Order: sequence, then structure tokens, then C-alpha cells
Amino acid sequence: MQARTLALGLIAVGVLVGCSASKHEQVALQAVGARSPHELDLATVIVRNRLDLLGIKSASIEVRGSNRLVIETGRRLSSEQKRLLARTGSLAFYDLEANLAAPSKEGNGYPRATTDLFELLRRTGPPGELLLVDRRGRILAGPETSRSALFAMASLRGEVPKAAKVLSVPPNFTLVSCDARLGCPGQRTEARGKTFYYLLKRHPTLTGADLKPSSILAARGTQAAEGNGFVQLAFTRAGNRKFRDLTRKVALRGQALANAAGEGHSDDQTVIVQFAQHFAIVLDGRLGSTPYIDYKANPNGIDAAESGAEISNMPTYEDAKDLAVVLASGALPFHFALTR
Repeated sequence: MQARTLALGLIAVGVLVGCSASKHEQVALQAVGARSPHELDLATVIVRNRLDLLGIKSASIEVRGSNRLVIETGRRLSSEQKRLLARTGSLAFYDLEANLAAPSKEGNGYPRATTDLFELLRRTGPPGELLLVDRRGRILAGPETSRSALFAMASLRGEVPKAAKVLSVPPNFTLVSCDARLGCPGQRTEARGKTFYYLLKRHPTLTGADLKPSSILAARGTQAAEGNGFVQLAFTRAGNRKFRDLTRKVALRGQALANAAGEGHSDDQTVIVQFAQHFAIVLDGRLGSTPYIDYKANPNGIDAAESGAEISNMPTYEDAKDLAVVLASGALPFHFALTR
């Protein structure tokens, strides 16, 4: 499976207590957007799973108030470990071309990337998820489902500029970002170094709930396509069926496009790449990779139960290990942020 390097989004976590001479410290996570005590209980279980997977089994977790977790460990945590505890960990697989919304699609159906959030989200009608952006269009907070949660997250991250503006993602759509340094579908070469955005219909074929947690493993890359590290994935029985159906649909569409152009019988790899369609792997709202399906080699899609699946080309093996911990522990139902 071909993939580009994942752009990993991290949320800072604050150290509240702990002197340099002590191995004990307290790390506080404040929930933003939690809708019920049940969601906070679920988040507590997920954070506990992450601590266990990190080998920190002696830590205690205390729920304080209605939106705060305080974690006390018997040893120092690295900055990376603290950030990992706060990662939302939301994973989704999309049929890329089929799920692109009209503003993110060219006339021929191929992706259109944009750096202009104001133009992409310029619309009228009922609001969906909310974003807070500065006057340059940089996201300060979001997506959140309410203005109160949006401004709470922004305030926890720093002072909210007076010129900040609330933008709304259309209902039943999701905003996906892509780091231009990694290469983004439909990216203009003159815009390297920026962040691109897309609107996708919020209908992922698979999510993290379709993974088999016990079979998620990090590995060191030994081949060029694997990068420095990669994460091996295994799906549940239902997840395997969904993945096969997704890749079959993508393969059939690529073959149909080649047929329409009179190139359906060509085995030339350049021709195949030209007409091949893609699926997208999205982690925490960031486009990680867009593998294409070789419709000649896999005309009926890919059976992940036989071949497996992976997220490859990670920057380091440590990044792969962190991602494996997040995926194996499950996704948090809301965002966590620094408590001051």
C-alpha cells in the first residue's frame, strides 16, 4: 500500500505539579466539548489504555469536576508521552474522489486543493461544525460543535485575537487539512510550505472502530516504500469487508475512466497511475495519505484479511510507535487541552 508521511496533529498537555528532584508529577487534561459524564468516563478508560500501552501501569487518574482529568504518575513523562495522552486519535478511511465536495473538486472529478478557508467555507444556511480563525485564515480552534466549546479551546491555547472570526463547516461535511510539504492531491507547486484544505462528505467507509486493537503493531521500515517506520493494521471481520468493498469500488472506477479514454487494455504503469482512483486515510482531521488502487493488479479490490493494511512512510519509528498506541487505545470522544 502506497502512502505519504502522516502529518500528526498534537495538543499540548501541561505539567501542574512536580519538582525536579521528584519522579512524581501531575498532568492535567481539561475536556472541551464533553457532552455527558458518560463521555468523560469513556475518555478516562481510553487514557488509562494509553498509559498501559506506554508501560505506565502505576499511574492514577482522578476525575475532578465535570471536565477535568488529573493523572499522577510514578515517573516522569516525556513531552511526547504527554502529547500522546491528549491526542484525539480519530481515524477514518474515505473514498477520496467520491467523497470530495463540489468546492474541492475540479470539473473532471479530480481534487482541488485550496489554502483559502474563507473562500472554501463561504456559504449560507444552518451551521455545522465551527472553526475559529484569525484574519490570515489560520485555525485557532475547532472543529467544535458549539461556540462555547470553540472559544473555550481557543482561550486555553492563548489569547483570542479581536479580529478572530467563526467559520462554519457545512452540515454533513468535514474539513480536512494537508501539509503541503508532504504533497497534497490537487496541490499547486507554487504553494509549497502551506496548508491545504478540502471538504469531504462525512461518510467514511471505515473508522478506528473497525480496527482490531490487539493486531495494531509498529515496525521499522526495511524498504524504501515503508519509510523509517510504519503501522500494521488489522480489521475486524466487518472492517475487512468494508475495506474490500472500498478498494473494489475505487478499482472499478479507475478501470471505467481508463476504458472511457480508450486506455482500458493498457498495462503501462504510467497510464494506470493517470486513471487510478484513490482512498484517503485521515487522522484527527489531517490527510495522512491517499493510496491509489492499481485496477489491473487488484481489479476486485484488496482483501485486507489476506494482505493486511498499513500506514507507511512515517518520519521515525518512534512516530510509528506513538501512532500505534493511539489507534490501539481508541479515539477520544472530544478534545483535551492544557489546564493552567
